[in-house]
Amino acid sequence: MEEIKAFNQRFKAERKIATFGIGILLVGGLSLTLPLWSDTTKYSETLFCFTPNNQPFGTAQGKPCKSDQIKRGISWIVEHERRNSTFDSNIKIVGNLAPESPTAPLFGLAGTVALLTAYFGSKLLTDSQESAIHSQFSLLKIKALENDLIVHNHLDLTKFSKDQQNSITKNAIARNAAETIEAMKSSSELALDEINGRLQGEVALKSHELNLSELDKQIVDNRLTIAKATKELNKVQSSKQDSKT
Repeated sequence: MEEIKAFNQRFKAERKIATFGIGILLVGGLSLTLPLWSDTTKYSETLFCFTPNNQPFGTAQGKPCKSDQIKRGISWIVEHERRNSTFDSNIKIVGNLAPESPTAPLFGLAGTVALLTAYFGSKLLTDSQESAIHSQFSLLKIKALENDLIVHNHLDLTKFSKDQQNSITKNAIARNAAETIEAMKSSSELALDEINGRLQGEVALKSHELNLSELDKQIVDNRLTIAKATKELNKVQSSKQDSKT
């Protein structure tokens, strides 16, 4: 249980710190990207209008452009397009506008990096904590199995010890009962027990001798059978030799 509590505390501390850091990144990233959504120019822009050759409602070359004819374009894009001689010969540059928020793209880039860092940081934390949870569950399962095995072995040892104690107790009680019974017998009963013991010993000895005699008889019978079979085999072999000669 202590390990689980320590793991939960460490888990919560990591999540709390990570949440605080990710929250700062999210707020900072969103704040940095706000200038991108404002209605201001972020880049240097070029004002131009088309000549009459390309736009019928334009003015003649050299005359000022009307306000409804003036177009706006990002300066570096317009300069890139002016490399095309056809485009360059059909426009008239009116002027340039300085950017109102020149640092907005940089702030937007920094905000995007902060938001991506918050996302990948949150994903990394989630993956690492999921892996830690799975590892912790695996360790807890192994420890539970080990505890079950220890308890099972302890119960088996306890049962075996109780069985041995019961057996010893029963034998001791039986021996004490037998000694008590012997002590309570009279002289005549003791003499009768001695006679019975001798008779049982003689019977056991005679039974053993009988078993030995039976074994000896079986051995003799086996030897006679072997001798008889050998004699018959010799006869067969001698008859085969006589037929050949």
